[in-house]
Parts: sequence; C-alpha cells; structure tokens
Amino acid sequence: MKLLKYIFKIIKKFKERKKVNYEIGDFIWAKRYDNNIEMENIPKGHREGPYIIIGSTSRKYKCLSCSSQNNNPIMQYKINKYKYGLNRDTYAYIANIHILSKKRIIKKMDKLDNEDLNDLYKQLFVANNKYSLKMDINNIDLKFDYNIGDIILYYNQMVYIYDKDNAYLYGYITHRAKENQKGVYINDSKYFFLVNTVRKIPGDSNIKLIDKSRLEDVKAIQKYIEKEKMIIQNNSILNRGKLIKYNGNIYYIYGEYKEDLLLYTIYTKDQEFSDKTKIKINDNSYYTLFEEEKMSKYKKARIIKIASEDEMTQISKQKKSFIMTNKENNKKVTIKCKNYKEGKIIADNNTLERYVIIKRVGNKIVYVSLYDNKYYVHDFSDSLDFNFSVIEDMDKYKFQTIKHKTFIKK
Repeated sequence: MKLLKYIFKIIKKFKERKKVNYEIGDFIWAKRYDNNIEMENIPKGHREGPYIIIGSTSRKYKCLSCSSQNNNPIMQYKINKYKYGLNRDTYAYIANIHILSKKRIIKKMDKLDNEDLNDLYKQLFVANNKYSLKMDINNIDLKFDYNIGDIILYYNQMVYIYDKDNAYLYGYITHRAKENQKGVYINDSKYFFLVNTVRKIPGDSNIKLIDKSRLEDVKAIQKYIEKEKMIIQNNSILNRGKLIKYNGNIYYIYGEYKEDLLLYTIYTKDQEFSDKTKIKINDNSYYTLFEEEKMSKYKKARIIKIASEDEMTQISKQKKSFIMTNKENNKKVTIKCKNYKEGKIIADNNTLERYVIIKRVGNKIVYVSLYDNKYYVHDFSDSLDFNFSVIEDMDKYKFQTIKHKTFIKK
C-alpha cells in the first residue's frame, strides 16, 4: 500500500512537471547530469545547480550554468542577489552553452527581467564574436536594445553610447587605444573617445554591437569623459603655457595682465641672432630672445602646442638666466667700450694699421682707416672681440675734416 502511494506521488509530480512550460529568461534549478554514470563523476553537493534558459528547441533548452564564484567578469554575467531574493550574488558563465532536457529541470526559481536578459544577451553576443568562442547560438533570438555604455559600429565607425531617448542614440566617435595612449578599459579592451565629436544615431539604424560596459563601470567611464571634456575646454582657452600662431607669427604665452596676454616672440630656427635661447615644448625645440609683446585675450589665435608644468617652470628659469646674462654682458660691454670715444686713434693689434673713431652711438662705434679712408662699424653688444688699442687723441681740426669727408651710413 505504501509502495502504491509512493508511485502515485511520483506520477503526480511527473505530470505536474510535464505541464510546466519553461521560457527564455527563466532562472531554474536543475541536475548537472543526464544519467547515473555522469552523476558519479560529479562530487556530492555539486550535482545540482542554477541555470538560466537563453533559448530552446522543440524538446530541450539552451542554458547557461551559474555559480556563486566570481572568477572571470568578462566571461560571467552578474545576477544581483537583492533583485531576485538570492542568498548571494550569482554569476552566469557565458563561455559555454549547456543543453538540458526537461527531465533535468527540478524547479523554476525566478525569471530574469527584461533589463538583465537584454544585458545578458549582449554580453553573450560580444563574447562569441570578440573572443571567437564559436558557441552554438542557433535558435537563440539575440535581439537586444542598445543602452548607455555600449560600443556600436555605425557606418564603419565605432561609437560609444553616452545617452539615448525614444528616437535616437547619442555617442562619441571611438577608437581602440594603444598601450601607451590614455584611454579607458571596457572589459579587457582599451578605448579612447573623441568627446568633441558627437554622433546622433536613429534608433532603427543598421548598427552592430562591438562591446558593452558592465553596469558598475559606466559611472567610471562617465568620469573619464567629463575629465576629457575639461581638458579640451582648457586647451581651447588662451592662457599661460600655450604656444600660439597669430598673424603669421609664433608666440609663447608666459602670463596674463587684465585683458591682455603677455607673450614672448618665438622663432623656429636658431638663425640671425647668436644669443637666442633654446626652449623645449612637447620635445620640440624653439628659440626666443624673450622679446615681450601684448595681445588681447579675445583675439583668435591657433594653439600649436601646450607646455607641461615642468616645461613652463623651465622656461621661467631660462628667462631669469637670460636677464642675468644680459646684465653681465651689458656691464662687460660698458667697460669694454668705455675708452673708445670719438676722436681717439686706435691701432689693430695684429696689423698695427691705424684708424680713428669718428662716431659712437650707444655700444656701436664707427671708425675710419687712416690708410685708405674706408670706414667700419663694430657693435660691442654683438661681440666683445675687438682687438684694438687706443693710441692717442687726434688733432681736433684734422678729426673734423675726416669726419666731414666720410660718408656715414645711419
């Protein structure tokens, strides 16, 4: 009698189970084996477990096995314990699809909502294509909505979706970043976004999913985007450290005063002036005499380079050194040309040829050969190398005569 009751109980459970129809998205508890031989190869305590149904055939279900172990975020999809009343977070392995017969299913625990099912399908699609897993995804209707955090291919351009509405997706042009480039990681791939280039994409466009961000990573990516926007905004403002081109000339902005920018004129080649200072901006060499200019902040100039903090500090040090060097040079020039006055007869220390100084302006002197009346000019600011000795004063009358006859080029 007890045996008959037991048999009827089993038959009843079987009939009830047979009536249950399982659907895509169902979170189920099932056996991990098909027969007793397979069961013996599985340790006790691991012979049953959770699965998610992602597709079906006429008699069987395509499922992903789940675990409480978070071993590989790229190949696992997280199911939040609070959302589905679980004891702990559960992770669906997307690298392998398991085929389960109905008899292996013990019970249905819950059903994934559309948001989770949508994200799970996207992660499955990305993994299968990105990592060439060659999974059997036939009879799995991988249709999904695109959301913030997805990278899509639109007219052969990768686009990161940062916003959406009922009609459009909004995204930034995206490129894969090299190892030494700054960027942001999505799963195990590094990307950088052109955050000043926005694409408005109709929601019904022919687009393809390339990669997807995990929900917990979207906030970090948004911070990266905001930082990039701030950099672009700062880089578009004319301020200290910028190398600019304006009216065909190149300037370095070393400071600001009220409504003006304070500039140094910059040369690209070390020519014409021997006392130019070489400065470095972004590992490029430029030359300057630290000639100071002013320009309104509101002028439109093209930014060529932006000096780093270290480069700006170095340029400031070079300016101070330039000023000190000039002061020392001016002292030496003043001392050197002190005795070379108008009316003095001087002799070349090498040839002993004699000349008379007929004019001195600042640090320049004009002197005339007493042999052939040719005149010469020497600027002590350019060179202190003037190997002449002062001999004596010339007779005033004779000096005035020579000065009058000599053509002096101003």
